[in-house]
Amino acid sequence: MIRLKLQNLAQDKGKTIMDIARETGLNRNTVTALYHNQADGIKFETIEKICSTYKVPLDSIIEWVPEGAEAPSTPAKSVMIENPYQQAADVLPFTTFPPLMAVWTAPTKYYDTGMGNVISFIKREYGAWYFEKDKLMTAAESVFRRYGEPRKLRGLFETFDSHAEALKRLYRLHTREEILSYSEKELVSFTDKLLQLTRPFWDSSLFIDTFDAGYDVEQIEHIKNKNGFNDEEVAILTTPERMTFNNERVLALLSLMKELSKKGVPETKEEIRDALAHSKTYTGYVLDFDYYKSNYAHIEYITADETADEILLLLEDDAWRERYQELRTYSADVKKRIAAVLKKHGLKQNPLSFFQTLIFWREYRKQVNLMSIHLMFYILASIEQKTGIPLKYLGHLTFDEVPNVLKGLISREQLERRYEEGTLIATFGESYRVLEGSEAQSISDELDRRLLGQGKNEKMLTGRVASQGYAKGIARIILGREDFDKFNEGEILVTSMTRPEFLPLMKKAAGIVTNEGGVTCHAAIVSRELGKPCIIGTGRATSVIKDGDLVEVRANHGTVRILS
Repeated sequence: MIRLKLQNLAQDKGKTIMDIARETGLNRNTVTALYHNQADGIKFETIEKICSTYKVPLDSIIEWVPEGAEAPSTPAKSVMIENPYQQAADVLPFTTFPPLMAVWTAPTKYYDTGMGNVISFIKREYGAWYFEKDKLMTAAESVFRRYGEPRKLRGLFETFDSHAEALKRLYRLHTREEILSYSEKELVSFTDKLLQLTRPFWDSSLFIDTFDAGYDVEQIEHIKNKNGFNDEEVAILTTPERMTFNNERVLALLSLMKELSKKGVPETKEEIRDALAHSKTYTGYVLDFDYYKSNYAHIEYITADETADEILLLLEDDAWRERYQELRTYSADVKKRIAAVLKKHGLKQNPLSFFQTLIFWREYRKQVNLMSIHLMFYILASIEQKTGIPLKYLGHLTFDEVPNVLKGLISREQLERRYEEGTLIATFGESYRVLEGSEAQSISDELDRRLLGQGKNEKMLTGRVASQGYAKGIARIILGREDFDKFNEGEILVTSMTRPEFLPLMKKAAGIVTNEGGVTCHAAIVSRELGKPCIIGTGRATSVIKDGDLVEVRANHGTVRILS
């Protein structure tokens, strides 16, 4: 059979698909099909353009492989990471493609150094990203050095915010029904447009994740000791002055309740549903927060039933009115607390403002990213409608493959195999490679072995303190949504990392322990808001702790002990 070798050429030359399309003048969809060896033919004119552009012979881009012989592949060790740092969650290759793309295209106008190579392995609807930990630490140090001054960080945030606003506009302008009605040409065009908007959005913000490997903790500890701050003062100085979108949603819900209570507080679910049906405030609430329970692998919508249940729960006591007042004056109260700490230490500026900004920035990024994920799911639903391939399999496409799946060049069987056996995307400098099946699984298994190390027999784990306190209880390992129903009030939540959909569990938990994250991560932010003891960055809690273990969380000391 004939095998195309454009991916090998791209790796040798350090070129991305977009680079090749730009430099040869070929259509990007054509280059994508050739790159992934999914074209059913190649024109002489195309061969000529590639060979003449890169001054290579014909056998550099095409070869004959005898039937039954295996095509040569890149050795597994070439996509291996020696000292990995992992982030794991409910994810799909399609929805994580834009941030993964930002890893290998990090613009030098923003950053002095990249994040190194990254490997993403996703099976079904759960997966992990593996980073080079040393490269993350180096990148974080470089970013802190370049943007440590508030004025410079503010300039980068403003750049990001302009891209975030463009994505928000796109989300508000396009409905699921509209995207389902697109022709194939219109759908490819919209997919390209979404990628064009998500790329600078991630280019200007993915650096936040470099701090999760531990550099943030080192710097905060240094600043704390230098200025004589205690832990409570550090918590105050790193609290964002602007509310995160979770608190914004709660305030909007409480405002809705206040409006409904003007006509007498409704007492039953039916009364609340009826009131919501006639409330313009509720309509605005849905428009503003319809995406809040979604993640990289699932999307959900606000329903009147769910809202009525949440309101009934809040109405069980009068504390909701106090919470409403607290959130209304949130920004002013935070500023007062920060001013008091600075005055006590004779400081004019907040020396922790960099990390304070990153905490808000991460949550704001998450909010806008959830909007873009809804658009991605609308694209997948439209492809499902046109091809008959189930959406769950289509989630294992990359953005580059959308034109080819619409043309029938990517089969249901291939995507089903990726879904069941796993899809691995490995970055190589400024390019990437997609692997499937046993080769992908073997690389993932080796990375997990390297992460686990000798930790299987440990009885104590150490991590970073996200929120102080003490808790003892039954550990419940929660990796994704499918585990949510087994979590009970008062248990210890043990997970890789938390996301917005984990909030109901975090409220019920006695304590929280995660594998990943720095002081700007979701678990750290929300645990502080809830006043729950939380330890982050243990590295392997979900592997060492077993479901049902009795554990002790000593968040004041950063330790988790397995008691029995």
